[in-house]
Amino acid sequence: MNFSAKVFGKFTMMLSLALLASLLLASPTEAVSTRNSAYNPCKPRGGAFWPTEMNISGVGTVKVIGLRKARNGVPRTPAISNSGKRMVAWSSSHAAPGASRGNVLMNAHTYPDGSALGNQMLKSTGVGSLIMVSGPYGNMCYRVTKRVVYNPSGKKLAKQYYNQAGYNQLAIVVCSGKRIGKGRWTKRTVWYASPSLY
Repeated sequence: MNFSAKVFGKFTMMLSLALLASLLLASPTEAVSTRNSAYNPCKPRGGAFWPTEMNISGVGTVKVIGLRKARNGVPRTPAISNSGKRMVAWSSSHAAPGASRGNVLMNAHTYPDGSALGNQMLKSTGVGSLIMVSGPYGNMCYRVTKRVVYNPSGKKLAKQYYNQAGYNQLAIVVCSGKRIGKGRWTKRTVWYASPSLY
């Protein structure tokens, strides 16, 4: 081996050691911060938007369908089917995700055999759960702030769930309690979720 080769070999080894030392001494916090600043899935994209998908922590990703309210003003529900029981219906007649004000009225089915989305949410979704809502022209993260059980015929449910004057939040309702007949349950559970950046 000639002199130049020896010098080059020593230089390469010293450079490798220097790079290794810099990696070992780098702050883990700084590395995570840099990675997170590059991409934040909860950074809002666009204003109010039409939702097509929702990811609920502990539950998974489900399809969202937009439906106009019925003639009596009540939001429509997903179809009673194998696919419909895993969907969320959004009332497109009311506030949209990303809007400045109003509850985003959503609903899902609960089945007596425990196989529907509502059943899974009743088991897994609580205060603090993250819900990521997305569509072709926007996305928004919401974090559950309240989980409230109502009597279905009570005025409190109508007043709080249908509120379109307050700040924008998700309001997802499912049947709960005891099933007393086809499509009839003793309670309604509503999750309220506020916008979140993380």
